[in-house]
Amino acid sequence: MPKVFFKNILQEIRHSFGRFFSILCIVMIGVAFFAGVKASAPDMKYSADQYFDKYNVQDIQVYSTLGLTQDDLKEIKKIDGVEDAEAVFSIDTLTQKDSTQLVMKVISLADDQSINKVRLVDGRMPEKENECIIEAGSVSNQLFGNFEIGDTITLTSGTEDDLSDTLKNTEYTVVGTCYNPNYLSYEKGSSSIGNGEVGNFMYVKDSNIKVDYFTEIDVTVKGAKDVNTYDDAYFDLVEPVVDKIEAIADDRIDARIAENQKEIDDAQKELDEQINDAQAQIDDGYAQIQDGYAQIQSNEQQLISAKAQLDSGWAEYYQNITVLDNIPTLEQAIAQIEQGEASLPGLQANLEQINTNLANIEEDYQLATANYQTLLDTRSDLEQLLQTVEDEDIKKQITTKLNDINKQIVGAEQVINAYTTLNTSKTQVEDAINQINSGIAQKPTLIAQRDQLYAARDQLNAAYNKLVSGQAEYESGLAQLNDAKNTLSSSLSELEQSQNQLNTEKTENQQKIDDAQSEIDKLEAEWITLDRNSHYSYRDYGACADRMDGIAQVFPVFFFLVAALVCMTTMTRMVDEQRNEIGTLKALGYSKVQISSKYLLYALIASILGSILGCLVGMILFPYVIFTAWNTLYNLETIKFAFQPGLMLVASGSVIGITLLATLYSIYSELIEVPSQLMRPKAAKIGKKIILERIPFIWNHLSFLRKVTARNIFRYKKRFFMTVIGIAGCSALLVAGFGINDSISDIVHQQFEVINHFEASINVSNIDDDFEQTLKKQKGVTDIMEEDTLPVTANIADKDASVTVHIVDDKNLLKDFTTLKSINDDQEVSLNSKGAVISQKMAEKMEKGIGDTITFKDANDNEIEVKITDIYENYVGHNIYVTRDLYDTWNSNAELTKTYLLKTNDTSDDFEHQLGQKLMDINGVDSVTFYSSLQENFTDMIASISMVVVVLVISAAALAFVVLYNLSNVNISERTREIATIKVLGFTSRETSQYVNRESILLTMIGAAVGLIVGIFLHNLIMNLAEMDDIMFGRTIKPISFVISFALTMVFASIINLVMQRKLKQIQMVESLKAVE
Repeated sequence: MPKVFFKNILQEIRHSFGRFFSILCIVMIGVAFFAGVKASAPDMKYSADQYFDKYNVQDIQVYSTLGLTQDDLKEIKKIDGVEDAEAVFSIDTLTQKDSTQLVMKVISLADDQSINKVRLVDGRMPEKENECIIEAGSVSNQLFGNFEIGDTITLTSGTEDDLSDTLKNTEYTVVGTCYNPNYLSYEKGSSSIGNGEVGNFMYVKDSNIKVDYFTEIDVTVKGAKDVNTYDDAYFDLVEPVVDKIEAIADDRIDARIAENQKEIDDAQKELDEQINDAQAQIDDGYAQIQDGYAQIQSNEQQLISAKAQLDSGWAEYYQNITVLDNIPTLEQAIAQIEQGEASLPGLQANLEQINTNLANIEEDYQLATANYQTLLDTRSDLEQLLQTVEDEDIKKQITTKLNDINKQIVGAEQVINAYTTLNTSKTQVEDAINQINSGIAQKPTLIAQRDQLYAARDQLNAAYNKLVSGQAEYESGLAQLNDAKNTLSSSLSELEQSQNQLNTEKTENQQKIDDAQSEIDKLEAEWITLDRNSHYSYRDYGACADRMDGIAQVFPVFFFLVAALVCMTTMTRMVDEQRNEIGTLKALGYSKVQISSKYLLYALIASILGSILGCLVGMILFPYVIFTAWNTLYNLETIKFAFQPGLMLVASGSVIGITLLATLYSIYSELIEVPSQLMRPKAAKIGKKIILERIPFIWNHLSFLRKVTARNIFRYKKRFFMTVIGIAGCSALLVAGFGINDSISDIVHQQFEVINHFEASINVSNIDDDFEQTLKKQKGVTDIMEEDTLPVTANIADKDASVTVHIVDDKNLLKDFTTLKSINDDQEVSLNSKGAVISQKMAEKMEKGIGDTITFKDANDNEIEVKITDIYENYVGHNIYVTRDLYDTWNSNAELTKTYLLKTNDTSDDFEHQLGQKLMDINGVDSVTFYSSLQENFTDMIASISMVVVVLVISAAALAFVVLYNLSNVNISERTREIATIKVLGFTSRETSQYVNRESILLTMIGAAVGLIVGIFLHNLIMNLAEMDDIMFGRTIKPISFVISFALTMVFASIINLVMQRKLKQIQMVESLKAVE
């Protein structure tokens, strides 16, 4: 082909650069979309593969119901194809974050760990046994709040077992944050404790682990890093190693069982030896006690004999001691005798004086005695006479006489009394003298008796001291004997207690051994060998990538169609413009191939350049945006772009092929004509009535210019459909983009406002009878509802997923807290004991409908089967609602989680913080969740998806610009003489622009209206492909989104019209005078 031909092509490109550029752009957009979206899945998988390789993620995980040992690890390392293997221990525990209870998976971390390397994000690795690193920010822990460096984490077992039997420490200080390469997504698996789902993980030094077994062994396979982990070649490498590991499983299980049996036998032997030794010691103790009792009996006899001797001695002592009582009497008698002896001279003198006094009054006494009676008689007579005498003188004489006689009587009485007193005293003195003389006579005898008693007293004192000493010895012996008895009794009690304890320990330990033996006897031991395809995160991420591959099957079709239409329209116009040139070339003898090659090369160059730019932009921009959007749910580091020459060739080849076919179609009709016909201008299309002309009511009310516009729109059908399809695509992309944002944002509103009508929930355990009253008294709490939930596991889309069963006691009260709206009639569902009501997403994933039966397992692996009576609208999580009566029929013995739903009159941060603290202080409250903060965190989490919306808007704008530019460019080029003519007729620049642009505006409006409808279907398609397993995106598109999409489309059209103003102004009026031929 001559050089001039190529020069002609280059000149054509330069002179019609707008046309060339429109083809280039539409090809670039088509290739960018096709290659970019199509490359996203491989790039996502390649990024994951590089991430796995960087952190040396295991290819195989081995678990055992018996636990795994170092011997198991050694045997696995010996297997051909195994590159390396490491043993790991992990355990699920419970911890508290603020007012939320979390299941925390504790994982051992070795200093030299080479498999599943930790990706440290912040801080440092643990250096002490009480230090840990925890998961860095992720979707799940950001929803409920995450631990920070410096926090202290306190762990509990969540079961009856003591966690300290497994871990050295139960409190750890967070010193760093990290990612576990095994957990790409927020889903970390189920758990048999807490709420049934692992919420977070932490690494601790492996020296913390106290048990002597491992929970898993991670294995890497030789050569696995050399292939992509999502390719079949990867599994071709891994599966043989899996088979080899499974091949040694039975031998290792037998060896482990034999090892366990030996441990049991050794334990039995050790127990028997310990029991026998302990029993021998106890029997020896019993023998010693018996000897002690015999010794005590012998000592008791000796003490009894000594007691008898003491009693006899004391009796004799007390009998003799009474004699000593006479000593004071004798001493007193002797003292009285000596006192009398001393007073004897005085008494004798008194006696002589008394005798003298008696002799002196003897005569007076005799006279007084003789006259006394006579005086008494005389007085008596005178007293009688006095009573009878009446004469006063006589009475006076008698009275005087009586007085004299009375005096004489008194004197006589005094003499008589004195004489009597003296005689009495004489007698007493004489008796005293006689008594003293008698005592003096007895005094020697008394003194002799006293001296004898003194001698006896000394003997008795000696005997007393001896008896006291003997008594003390006896009492000491008795006390010692009693102490010995008490000691023996205590020892006997201790021995009996030791015997009982020994019997108890023997029974308990024997029971443990018997139980262990029983477990071994009935043990169904197995090794569970899993490759990466069994890991949830691996499968889930791969499924996300495959969803993008599904989207890639839909989008390119649309862009290819637009590319074909744009190319066909552009090249048709180019051919029409160059009919004369084609006819000349044909007349000069150029073949059809040579002539068509110019236009084919023209389109090919534009397509190749567009393809190159499309691959460069699309295969970087789209995978990056899609990866970033998906990575909000995952934690890969950065995207890694895989080199995909095949995809580049397919994408470029497809678009180039379509462009060339459209070009060939455009010139084919011209090439079959004769040169003379080609050298003449193409005849104008025959005018036909359009549909509007057949509706007089509308047509007659249109102005001339509007009629011209209407005829032009419907006359040029190719341009009409190209514009409508292109603009519809633009508008549809905008609707889909804004709809994605609306639908995802609508989850928060639908789930936490339309469906759930409560502001908080608390998990409780071991509460008292006053708990509900205590809750109701809390300031700000307006209503409460008690609810029991049962964590279960169901097979959903061939994966085990966590499901929450809500057990309803009061169906009327439930309506105040949760709206269960049926997906069939938008009416509230009615709970009954005939079956369960399940969430919509769960039903869709399980492909179940009303009347079908679903099966799930509780925490104890009891299989439960229930019939579906209704399906309700729900957006977050898998849930089942059943009545208490239906639940009771299941006979499930799995532990229920008791929950209280709370309504509050305030959702401010300060109020919820204070209420949360108060609720956590109530005995029995395990955790508190406030849904206002959950909504905020969820909204923040999905904000990054706005990047997808931006990309779709940019793509829509690019599509609109290319389509509208091409349309306007072709339209103006075809109607140059017409536009020049109306300028000659006096049309202003503004009127000219309106005359031309009115068509594009109307076509844009039609295309935008069609695009709004197409956008709804496109939005549904994207939502269906992008949805996660346990979150249902809404299908909501807000009215404002339709308005904005339509308005943006019109804005794009207006911008193109402004751009084309320059070309309209360049058309000169003289063009109307040029001849057609």
